[in-house]
Amino acid sequence: TYEMESATGDHLVFGVTSLIFIAISAALIFLPNYAFNFHANHPRQTDVGIYTNMGAALLLLIPYLDFSSLIFIPLAALILHFVTANMMKNNVMAIGSGVISCAYLIALLEEWEAISENALLAIIFACFLMLMSVSKIVYGSAVITKKEGRVLFDTALLSGWILIPFMADRGRGSNFFLLISLAVFTACFVKKNTKDDAASILLSVASVIAALALFERPFLLPESEMVYNKITISIIAMVGIAFRVIWRNHERGAKIASNLVFIFAFAALMIDALYFEDPGNTVFVLAVTTAVLIVSFMTKSKTWFSVSSIALVTIVLYASKGFLASLSGWVYLFAAGLILIGIAAINEYYKQKGENVKSRLATVFSDWSW
Repeated sequence: TYEMESATGDHLVFGVTSLIFIAISAALIFLPNYAFNFHANHPRQTDVGIYTNMGAALLLLIPYLDFSSLIFIPLAALILHFVTANMMKNNVMAIGSGVISCAYLIALLEEWEAISENALLAIIFACFLMLMSVSKIVYGSAVITKKEGRVLFDTALLSGWILIPFMADRGRGSNFFLLISLAVFTACFVKKNTKDDAASILLSVASVIAALALFERPFLLPESEMVYNKITISIIAMVGIAFRVIWRNHERGAKIASNLVFIFAFAALMIDALYFEDPGNTVFVLAVTTAVLIVSFMTKSKTWFSVSSIALVTIVLYASKGFLASLSGWVYLFAAGLILIGIAAINEYYKQKGENVKSRLATVFSDWSW
């Protein structure tokens, strides 16, 4: 077809031209190795020409991503460009060849008619994970490092991001893999020289994105809406656990952040129990609430003792609303009278000891913490 012939011509002309630019750059870089005397007599004053040639080689290859029988020429040029760029004092140009190589890879895979969308998604995801692994292993110390007079960029990390958008609209589970990849990409910015607070922020963001990915999961999709909601609430709770671990060096901050997430998840569980009004579901939520109440009492946590107590009373009253509505008005008046008499009796008892209910409660909970 005309498009195929056009792509073939573009790959031949621009691919070869790009190879020539790269070859000139390589010749200038390695000049001291094969023409030392010439280099000594005519030392290179600046590397601007080399970087210009390498940039021009990339610009020639960017627009021609269509498949053709001669696509191996620009691919060879990209491989040579990547190798040459990593021999320079600053390997920033290797990021460009890495990005364009990934784009050419996608073009090749999309041309492969026998491959399904799910298989294509799996291959892209596997390639992304491979690049992120290279980033952690080879460039584990920093995103940008200075070593022996050279500036080295983490080319795997800074070029691997291009694969993430290509995971969109690739069939079942594409959103899950896209978001998981984004979470991994964010986490990979944490290096050995990353400050603790910065690392904690990055990992927190990655945790939230991972939770969003799990909301889009292509697995664990029960037919029951109640069970589905429990899984979702569990995912939210896992974010709270992650925050507690990530911010462990800031104990107060970790406690506040995780508790906020846990309380949100706990509130969602309460709403779940009130919404479905299923006996089995209500018993399950009551059991969880009671367990939280017992643990909070053992650990002397005011926050969770208060939250679980309020939740327990709320659920019991709501679950009993049918029975309570059937009672006569005098029963409520009798119960209110008993409560008031009980409060007065307790207050009088502590008055005889020179205390009151408020001071007594303050004494009981004095060694409890929020």
